[in-house]
Amino acid sequence: MEQKLSDNLAIIIFGASGDLTRRKLLPALFNLYKKKLFPKQWKIYGFARSDLTGNAFPAFVAENLKKYYSGKTTEKELHEFISHCTYIRGQYDNSQSIRQIPEAIIQHQGQNTDKILYMSIPPDIFGPTLIHTAQVGLLQQTPDHFVRIILEKPFGHDTESARELIKLIEKLIPDEQQIYRIDHYLAKEVIQNLMVLRFANTIFEPIWNRHYIRQVQISFSEDIGVGSRAGYFDHSGIIRDVIQNHLLQILALVAMEQPSSFEPDGITREKLKVFSSIAPIHPTEVVTGQYTANTVNGTHYPGYLEEPGVPPDSITETFARIKLFIRNQRWMGVPFYLQAGKALNSRKTEIEILFEDVFFRVPGQDNPPPNKLTIQVQPDESILLHMNNKKPGHGVTLQQVPLRMHYQETFHEDITEAYERLLHDVMHGDRNLFVTNEEVIRSWEIITPVLNYIANNRKRPLAYPFGSAGPLLMV
Repeated sequence: MEQKLSDNLAIIIFGASGDLTRRKLLPALFNLYKKKLFPKQWKIYGFARSDLTGNAFPAFVAENLKKYYSGKTTEKELHEFISHCTYIRGQYDNSQSIRQIPEAIIQHQGQNTDKILYMSIPPDIFGPTLIHTAQVGLLQQTPDHFVRIILEKPFGHDTESARELIKLIEKLIPDEQQIYRIDHYLAKEVIQNLMVLRFANTIFEPIWNRHYIRQVQISFSEDIGVGSRAGYFDHSGIIRDVIQNHLLQILALVAMEQPSSFEPDGITREKLKVFSSIAPIHPTEVVTGQYTANTVNGTHYPGYLEEPGVPPDSITETFARIKLFIRNQRWMGVPFYLQAGKALNSRKTEIEILFEDVFFRVPGQDNPPPNKLTIQVQPDESILLHMNNKKPGHGVTLQQVPLRMHYQETFHEDITEAYERLLHDVMHGDRNLFVTNEEVIRSWEIITPVLNYIANNRKRPLAYPFGSAGPLLMV
């Protein structure tokens, strides 16, 4: 049974000076504060190697909230929120450094405190950090006060490293209920709606199969390069960074059967069935790319190999398109395309369901295009069903037009940001939107052979200009 949130909460962010904290965690925590969703006593402890002691951390928090928080706020609210934030400088692989955290919690909040530890750090230092965190007693919960650990993706670097990390975590934290593996895409409103869209609408479920669907594409694109993340990204690449986690999770929700219940176990079972049914991916069904320098609207953008911290001979992919098949009764023969890229000509994440052709011949005109369902995950959350219609006027002229449901216009309320939703769920022990060990391993088993082929053959990515649609596709 999950312990309930008490009136005293400590949130510890490992990697508090990093990009994720700046852009996502601070705005999410600030919104929870504005909505009065924290308990009576609460404090945020930032921990990192950067020198942000003294007045530097309050200035850091204020600067990034002003930059990345999209809502309205006041100086009074900023000041009050910052008063709940403190910073500890230290090394992740040093017990003496990490011991400062429980000492600070006792000093500010006393002994009886619920704790959330957010590991916003690279996977290669998860292990050492957790070991030293355990040594100082920070992972130990009591009957009245929980300790919950949030692990940020990617969980490992490949199948073997993921297994080793899971073994270590199980050794240090035997209670699986304490672990929350985060994939923030699962908390996006449009993704949460996928099961409702599929299973609660008669018009979709009967045709959601190989008889009526020609192909499925799940795509992620950004119109920026790697920037300050170059050091991390070059050891990762877009396949590890986006496809292995976000896009495979979306694929599972698109393709799975209706779960027996909407509890975490029921949904996980159906997702695992999808992962187990994915056929091995052939190297010829993978295209990788790497962006090159280009001038867009008068602004020059460097190529990937020119980004600070990137080796001049790097073969790390900034674009990838993978074609795969699901070997089951529903999807046999239907290609699924997973596509992700940086430095492209748009910023969006969407799911595109392309239906089979319909035979409707009008003299002098081509056969109408197939229907298409587009689920736009971000930035403009919406669902579009592309339908063929008669254009008004004399004669019969066909035109495809979208029927559009826009979330904000339809429901007249702000959509909760994913990290805010997930942090709130961790506070209250709700595990519905988090990833299990089995899902982590199975998704790595699907992707690791692709990564090994690229590495072993030193496969050089295709070049594409910054700001373009990506490389010429051959899959």
